[in-house]
Amino acid sequence: SAFPAVWKGGLPKMSQHRQGSLLWYLENVVKMHESVYGWDKTVKVSAYALSLASGYAERVRGASHPLTAGLAEAGGHLGMHRVCERLAGGPFGLPAEIDNLLNNRWSGGWEDRMILRCNQIQSLCMVVYYPLEHLLWANSACPSLCKLSSKAAEAASRISCMFWSLWILVDLYAVRRRYAELAKIRTLLRKRNAMNPTMQEIIQKKEMDLRFHLARLLFYLPNALHWSLPSDSTYLKTGLPARLLIQLFGLAEAVTGWIGLFQGRGPSRPAGLPLIKDSE
Repeated sequence: SAFPAVWKGGLPKMSQHRQGSLLWYLENVVKMHESVYGWDKTVKVSAYALSLASGYAERVRGASHPLTAGLAEAGGHLGMHRVCERLAGGPFGLPAEIDNLLNNRWSGGWEDRMILRCNQIQSLCMVVYYPLEHLLWANSACPSLCKLSSKAAEAASRISCMFWSLWILVDLYAVRRRYAELAKIRTLLRKRNAMNPTMQEIIQKKEMDLRFHLARLLFYLPNALHWSLPSDSTYLKTGLPARLLIQLFGLAEAVTGWIGLFQGRGPSRPAGLPLIKDSE
């Protein structure tokens, strides 16, 4: 499936409200929030928006102003909420990744076996990432039970983000392979004189879906690389401007992901397209 969750995205075919009206949007947002995956999208947008607002408040009113601290605390709380979800909530966490490794839950239906391998490598990355994130969560939430030195905490954070960066780079390569498969399908349909408006629409919609997915990955990458480097690294330099830029990248990814899920966009192979192997 396109999304490893109960909510598959997309707008309902039938609604008692006029499409585009406030009540219509409310109905769809409530439906989206029925799953952990859908709710996490909204929490992510809110967390990055609050953190970005805190950084702007610091620039305008100073670091000691109550508004700066309050917005940062609210954003941090929502961020920690997302970490708790990833302990094993819905599509997040070790159970979901191990399940995907064993059963290929998120293969997406593409013919190119390399895409499946990329998906497996990504889950292996998360098998390393999640335990380190859980360890950092315990260090923050219950230091009496799990206390790490500042050096150990930074090392765990950096290593986890290195695997997150690898996850993104692998997915970027997988996007390229998905585009290549769509190009082969388009060529096949033209050879068969079967490129009708329906096929053209399916392919164009999937190409737009992949653009959304690609945009998310490109917004993700600077943050993952930034947090993979030592705290005293000169990458993006340091200080408030760098923090604002990081939050801006995070918010851009979160908003893109929210819109994509709401519209039912995803990286899976669309139904209705011919199989390339049948022509060989």
